[in-house]
Amino acid sequence: MRFKAIVWLLFAASISSANSSDAQVGYSSIPGGRVLLDAKVQMRDGIRLSADIYFPAGKGPFPVVLVRTPYDNSPLAGKGLTFAKGGYVYVAQDCRGRFDSEGIYYPWTQEVTDGLDTRKWIAKQPWCNGKIATIGGSYLGVVQWFGVQESSEYLTAMMPSVTPTDGWRCGDNAFYVNGAFQLPVLAWGFSNQSRTRQPTDTYVDWEALFRHLPLMDMDRVATGNTVPFMRDWIKHSSYDDYWRRISLESKFDRINVPVYNIAGWFDAYPGSALRAFSEMRKNAASESVRKGQRLLIGPWPHAISRSSTTGEIDFGPGAIVDTLEGLSGHNVPEDLAFRWFDYWLKGIDNGIMNEPPIRIFVMGENVWRNENEWPLARTQFTNFYLHSDGRANSLDGDGSLSTAPPVGAERADAYVYNPENPVPTRGGNFSYSIPGGKFSTSGPHDQRPNERRDDVLVYTGEALKEDFEITGPLTCKLFVSSSAPDTDFAVKLIDVHPDGRAINYSDGMLRMRYRDSLETSKLMERGKVYAVTIEMFPTSIVLKKGHKIRVHVTSSDFPHFDRNPNTGHDFGIDAEVRTADQRLYHDTRYPSRIVLPVIPRARR
Repeated sequence: MRFKAIVWLLFAASISSANSSDAQVGYSSIPGGRVLLDAKVQMRDGIRLSADIYFPAGKGPFPVVLVRTPYDNSPLAGKGLTFAKGGYVYVAQDCRGRFDSEGIYYPWTQEVTDGLDTRKWIAKQPWCNGKIATIGGSYLGVVQWFGVQESSEYLTAMMPSVTPTDGWRCGDNAFYVNGAFQLPVLAWGFSNQSRTRQPTDTYVDWEALFRHLPLMDMDRVATGNTVPFMRDWIKHSSYDDYWRRISLESKFDRINVPVYNIAGWFDAYPGSALRAFSEMRKNAASESVRKGQRLLIGPWPHAISRSSTTGEIDFGPGAIVDTLEGLSGHNVPEDLAFRWFDYWLKGIDNGIMNEPPIRIFVMGENVWRNENEWPLARTQFTNFYLHSDGRANSLDGDGSLSTAPPVGAERADAYVYNPENPVPTRGGNFSYSIPGGKFSTSGPHDQRPNERRDDVLVYTGEALKEDFEITGPLTCKLFVSSSAPDTDFAVKLIDVHPDGRAINYSDGMLRMRYRDSLETSKLMERGKVYAVTIEMFPTSIVLKKGHKIRVHVTSSDFPHFDRNPNTGHDFGIDAEVRTADQRLYHDTRYPSRIVLPVIPRARR
């Protein structure tokens, strides 16, 4: 029934559009309301952005739900119908330079002013009662956060999902992760570099393209064109003013909006959601807004899964939620969205603000649990030290892991990192799917194929004598040296099952030239030992009795991240690669370790 209604709606809309003027089309009837297609909203610079507007039955005025998308607003017709039936005006706008909107598309930067200008226009319309909410996932969440950088005016509530809050600086953001570049972002750029979405997945040899050097020329190889915003991403390889002006990390105190953040443990941005929640709880502009922050994190990749399985692990029926998801859709739980907006925009006391502010999915036990703060107040940050007799290479090596610190001298582990033969990506945390079918999707995957490699150091603990919970932020503190002036170190946290499967639940990456500062790069001295801290992705996992904790250390994760060529040359212009001799130290002087957020288990 709903499908037929949507088809009829799109048919009626197409007739209306064909008979309309360029300035504005007329209204068409929809079940329970009406729709206005291609309404032109003028920005401060004169550019007009196109919006499709869905109205409830009645005269209004009404509360408004705003969605801004670079992926074409027409597939959002079903969402418009749903919200109109729920008593909301639904505004679906094409971002600048995309589909029916004027201008030139340049991701991220243009959303700061366009979001505010759009809300100002909506607030002046007779059908708006002055209460506006925003919703959407991924880039549809970026436009929400970035649209309030200039002002939170005219905005009542937000619901961003799987969304970064910074492009560079922090350990889990959109373009760089601690200095290493996420190659799937370039694939996203190739697909969205013009007015409409380009079918690059159908004709690009992604395996060959991702290996192409220099990176700065990859756009020409993939598209035949120069893509200015992609070249700027590569050009600005340090955290500079280019990234500062679109970052939210120092601006949360300017935002005066209750926010319901939604994230996935295997998305690229769970840390962003957790930081945004915590910072808004501490620094938002008013007490009511500080109390009005909520957070939901499930066992999902860069979409709320409609399957109980993510990667290679089935997390049970509790992992499935009903969503408003679809092509360019919201990617948020439908019931939760209406409860959130009904409370803030309609004043309906439905109990949502009486619930604990955090709801997380605890993997391993596969249950939902409510919490009050992040990190959890009962966290016991615990050091697990890396040990070996100098031969931790591969699963056949002698690497071990324990809470006992090293005593005396332990031989350093060594391996050769060859950029021509990088460690292949097997799951993990990334947003835009790595296309081509030759690479694993994000999420938990068996790491044993990589554990056969001598350039992967493997440290494994003893079998657990009882269930063991890790929930919170993770860091890895390593003492390393290299023969190269610049190189990478990558870390993974692994859950080893009794049947031998080695499943990843968190990872981290550091480009060594940014070991001291993300703003200023500094090359390494050959053979010098450096103490580094690698921020890893947060997680929540119960390792069951009989399982083992394992840590991998290596120097590549390709094509999730670009290959460090080990030359020390400026980023993106290098076609040369060199091998690097890597060493990891773990003795009394250099106690390398992973710091796990251990949650005490309740006695039963």
